[in-house]
Amino acid sequence: AADRAQLSECGIPLAEAERQLALLAGVDRGSEAKPATRLLRPATVGDGIERIREGEVSDLLERAAEAQRLGRFLKFVPASGAASRMFRSLATVAERFPDGRRNEIRQAADNGNADAREVLDLASRLPAMALGQELEVRRSGVLARLAGAAEDPDLTPLFELFLATTGKAAPLASYPKGLLPFHWAGDLPRTAFAEQIAEGRHYLKDESGTSRFHFTVAADFRRQFADALEGARRDLTGAGERFDVAFSEQLPATHALGLDEAGRPARTADGRLLLRPSGHGALLANLAATGGDIVFVKNIDNLLPEERHAELARWKGILAGKLLEVLTTRGLSEQDSRPWRVCGVVANSGEPGGGPFWVEDTTGRASLQIVESAEVAVGDAGQVALFRGSTHFNPVDLVVALRDPAGRPWDLVRFVDPARGLVADKSEGGRRLRVYERPGLWNGAMAGWNTLFVEVPAWTFAPVKTVLDLARPEHLDPTRLRLRNL
Repeated sequence: AADRAQLSECGIPLAEAERQLALLAGVDRGSEAKPATRLLRPATVGDGIERIREGEVSDLLERAAEAQRLGRFLKFVPASGAASRMFRSLATVAERFPDGRRNEIRQAADNGNADAREVLDLASRLPAMALGQELEVRRSGVLARLAGAAEDPDLTPLFELFLATTGKAAPLASYPKGLLPFHWAGDLPRTAFAEQIAEGRHYLKDESGTSRFHFTVAADFRRQFADALEGARRDLTGAGERFDVAFSEQLPATHALGLDEAGRPARTADGRLLLRPSGHGALLANLAATGGDIVFVKNIDNLLPEERHAELARWKGILAGKLLEVLTTRGLSEQDSRPWRVCGVVANSGEPGGGPFWVEDTTGRASLQIVESAEVAVGDAGQVALFRGSTHFNPVDLVVALRDPAGRPWDLVRFVDPARGLVADKSEGGRRLRVYERPGLWNGAMAGWNTLFVEVPAWTFAPVKTVLDLARPEHLDPTRLRLRNL
């Protein structure tokens, strides 16, 4: 009875909870969960992926400029994820070498330990990274000690600042990525959140000077994002310019259950059901609630510094223009009964993640889909070979139309393929869990949409998956090889 009351309070139907538990229990007993998607072939240029011709660009940009002027654009950024995975190598080395002895870590690196090598590289490159400024604010002199004093064998300050609570400050690894400094803006560090706003205004600002954004955030950090917004407004707002920024959190009704190692519903210390966020597919409700018309969807960590924003905005305009063209030229066809999306894809460079494919669904219909590796039947050599043969990669660079031709919002839930949910093993609080994750936002959650893939330049994709990615040339000003403002 207490479980049912808890589910009701969260808005989770009892039937949905039972469905999740049955799915988890079935996989836990060793039954093979049949993938909901069957790859037919990778999408390629000329077969599912369009390459924009130079003669098209002017018209596409004009279409986008008119929609921008009328205020039809909005940018949607999932920003609730913690940065902990960025610091996996650091956490591994801190656990193995708790005393932080640099000579021992260097010896491990010389013996081929990639985590140790990454930590040493991080220590030496932090003075040039915007993230290093945050460390210096927390502990004056730490950068010089870490990077400049080779005779100092102690790397524990690095472990403490990133992984341990110091005074009232939470460890940086516990922060959302959006609140970490990614780039320099002049002589000041700029967070990923602020950089998303700085970038977006180039292709969002309407004739009234308003740029519209929606960020999904974790409840524990909502106040910090609100503070960061005020800082961004002070630093970025120009004459006659306004940022209309909304925040939302994943709805409790989208949370999912898990099984513990004994195969029972996982519970919290006080005996209540453990309900976890169920992946980015849960954000479909947040996307629908924006009330947007033409919406750009982008990951919080895929960013370039300000000097590339104008060039990037041109490609955003091309993608938006392509969507607007499609809505006009194909809007009277039978496919008009489904939402449209245009997805930028880049040439495959080995980055982990999904890609564009022709897929046969459970009804036998062939369609263009973004497919993740976890959705591929690992025991089927042919399917694995098809996945590995993908020529392009999904950087999460989408422009989507959330309204039908009459201007009414689509009921997005109608177009979800629930069979593309995933079962995953997770570690939480020192225990192993088997959990349910909803169909991904740009995977199964948009499975029923009309999809158009468009090739975009590889330089538009600059993800930050590990902390050392912030030292890549696309994120780091190469002239910053010394301490700044210290």
